[in-house]
Amino acid sequence: MKKTITPAQLKAAVPASLRHSLRSTHWFAHSVVRHVENLRFTGKATPHIHVLRDHERKRNWSFFTWLQETYPEQARLFRHTTTHDRNLAPLPGAALFIPWLQDPVRERWLPLYNKVVALEETYGKLGVPVVNSVRMLSNSIKSRALNIIRNEGVRTAHSLHISPETSFEEVATALGLPFIVRNDVGHGGAVHLVQSADDYHTITWSQLPYPVALEYIDTTDAEGYYRKYRYVMMGNEGKMRSLVITPKWMAHSEDRVMQKRFLDEERTLLRTANPHHALFNRLRKRLKFDFVAFDYAFDAQEQLVVWEPNPFPVIIRPYEWQHPELTHHHEAATEIFEMMLWHYLSLAGMAERCPVRPKIAEEAVACNEAL
Repeated sequence: MKKTITPAQLKAAVPASLRHSLRSTHWFAHSVVRHVENLRFTGKATPHIHVLRDHERKRNWSFFTWLQETYPEQARLFRHTTTHDRNLAPLPGAALFIPWLQDPVRERWLPLYNKVVALEETYGKLGVPVVNSVRMLSNSIKSRALNIIRNEGVRTAHSLHISPETSFEEVATALGLPFIVRNDVGHGGAVHLVQSADDYHTITWSQLPYPVALEYIDTTDAEGYYRKYRYVMMGNEGKMRSLVITPKWMAHSEDRVMQKRFLDEERTLLRTANPHHALFNRLRKRLKFDFVAFDYAFDAQEQLVVWEPNPFPVIIRPYEWQHPELTHHHEAATEIFEMMLWHYLSLAGMAERCPVRPKIAEEAVACNEAL
């Protein structure tokens, strides 16, 4: 027998955050309509995954774009709300909570952090798991993360907290020359390679609200190229995402050298199990992240050097989808998205609704057995 609820009960069952989302985009509207229809006909909420995102823009949204285009039925299992809602509240029927927010939250937006922590605690009392709790995201701060990783026996850059009043001599004595100055918080922004006192004194400190000095570790090869590797982990599984080979010491994806030999090297790497999987999984657990990307390289002695962990990584950029010589990136990104989808649905108790069983799982098992 169908149950009915009054309009007042229906309105009370839909949080204000979802009502705001209904006004904002068709994506959110479709999600809310399904939520409301289920309440109307069954009197209870459909199990789903609650995603909380920044209200200003959809950061790192490629996973959800891929999901909507590839598996629209599974996309409807994700219900989206935004940080615009002043009273963040749990959604009825949520089986998993994902705070899809730029790290770290506490240092960037303390009032929001306190609200999300309260929401996580409420979900915890209901037995709802959380992916990448905001309470753990402060472990991505460079100086903190690199110390944690170094304590696991992995080489990382030594760091020194500085301010505009810190002298060049103090930093050079502590870290040697050259050294790097950048923000300790976040993953972008201004980065300075300091090779002299003049370099140091021309830094625009207003661009560095959280300045830190980092040891410079030389990872060039015999030809003068730098290699930056990225390995993405979701739970105990992982997948190589990219290899950037560039003559620039600050290796960005858009600066890669598009030579056939380098692209072939990357293609081979992306299709090979990572021999360092067990190490990265140990680091992930030590950092207390569920989802994270590790950027790393190798020094002249072939020793692994971790640059940083990123718990809110960009998986694929628009130009990588469009570039005719980077089609291997499509395959890598798709496998990572499948890995993410599998884990999200599994954690929410919906593994049977996942249309794919990612290949990454078998790769990780084989890699661990080899080790």
